Amino acid sequence: MGLFFKDKEPPKAAPKTKPILEESKDSSLMNFETKFKLEQSVAPDSSLTGFFEKVMEEYNQSGPDYLEFCKILQLNSSLPVEEQQKFITSFNSFKAQGISMSQLINSARFYLENIEEKKKAEDEDIAKSKKNLVEIPLAEVKTLAKENETLARKIGENNAKIAEIQANATTNSFKISYRGAALEQEFTKACESINSRIKKIQTYLNDTNE
Repeated sequence: MGLFFKDKEPPKAAPKTKPILEESKDSSLMNFETKFKLEQSVAPDSSLTGFFEKVMEEYNQSGPDYLEFCKILQLNSSLPVEEQQKFITSFNSFKAQGISMSQLINSARFYLENIEEKKKAEDEDIAKSKKNLVEIPLAEVKTLAKENETLARKIGENNAKIAEIQANATTNSFKISYRGAALEQEFTKACESINSRIKKIQTYLNDTNE
């Protein structure tokens, strides 16, 4: 619609927008692949193209005013004259209808006030969206990350304790096995000694006892 009329200028590079999810110490929570996919999936919001021109149309007042002036100015943009003459030519039809320059400026300020209010409302909506969709989820990520750290620390402590218990149990198992084997050996020796002596007693003392 071109309500914000300007002379033709060389196309400017699109401004670099700063993502809501900024690079920070918290970005380490996202790996490179995740961040790459996110950057590829998020595109500029094309719905905002001409956004404030549409807002101005919503507040269009009856009769000729700044909006109509902009439309006429746009129609005269191709005239081979200086910018000042384009403005004068566009305003002549308003002047013929009894519209003064002050009235035109006041109507322009009316639209300016309305788009400023709309911008303020949109900023509040963006801030609310950022809080609900970015800040609160990232706070949850921090909480979960801390829980993971606690769990990882606990797992590490448990693994160390498991290793210590297993080592002690293995050592004690060997000790008990060795003790059992030594006990069995000593028991066998004692039994063999007693049985041997019983036989000798029976042999050597048999005649004497009678």
